[in-house]
Amino acid sequence: MNLFSSKILQNKPSAVNALKENRIKQDFSIAIIARRLSISPKFIESLENAKYNRLPGEVYIKNFIKKYSDFLKLNTAEILAQYEEERANGFKKPENNQFIPVCKIKSSALMLRKIIVASLVLFLITYLSLEVGGIYKAPKLILESPTEGQVILDSNLLVKGLTNPEMKVQINGVETVSDGEGNFSENVILNAGNNQIIVTVIKKHGRSQTVTRNVVYREKKENVSFNN
Repeated sequence: MNLFSSKILQNKPSAVNALKENRIKQDFSIAIIARRLSISPKFIESLENAKYNRLPGEVYIKNFIKKYSDFLKLNTAEILAQYEEERANGFKKPENNQFIPVCKIKSSALMLRKIIVASLVLFLITYLSLEVGGIYKAPKLILESPTEGQVILDSNLLVKGLTNPEMKVQINGVETVSDGEGNFSENVILNAGNNQIIVTVIKKHGRSQTVTRNVVYREKKENVSFNN
C-alpha cells in the first residue's frame, strides 16, 4: 500500500489554470476563443500563462477573465475572486500596470538595504581612519623667519611661520596661538653672538613638531670721531 501520493505543483496561478484547463476539456483552440471573444490570440495565451506584463492593464485583465469564464460557462465570480487573492498574495502592481512578484520586490529591497548599510559602514570606517590619522599625525610647522645661520644686526627678531589654525605655539618658551589661517609671529630679544630659536607646535592630543634655527646677532659698532 502506497502511503504517499505525489502532487504536481502548479507554477501558474490557479485562476488562469482553470480557464486553460476548461478550454482544453471543451475542445476549444486559442484561435477559436480569440475569435469568439474578439480578443487577440496573444492576449489569450499570455493570460493562460499568467504573463500579466504582456497584457494591457488590470482593468483589461479582469475583463478578459470575465469574458473568458462566461464563455466557458464557469463560475466567473469565483475565478475573479481567486485571481484577486492570488494577485494580493503573490503580485504587486507598479505604475506601468505590469505585475512583479512580491519575492522579487522584497529581494530588491533587501539588496538595496544591504548596499546602503555597506556604504554607510565604508563611509564610517574612512571617516574614523582620517580622524584617527589626524589625531596621531604631527602638526604642520613651516618656519618662515629666521633662516638657519642668519646674521642679525638688530636685537629684536621677528619669528614667524605657518601651522594648523588655532594651534598652541611656543617660541623660546614664550607661548602664543596661531590665527584662523595658521599664521603665528612673536618678537624675540637676541643676545650678542650666537642665538638658538626653538619653535614648537603642540596639538591637543600631545603630538608636537619642533624646528630649531641658529642665528647670530652682531651689534652695530658706533663710529667715534676725535677732534684735534
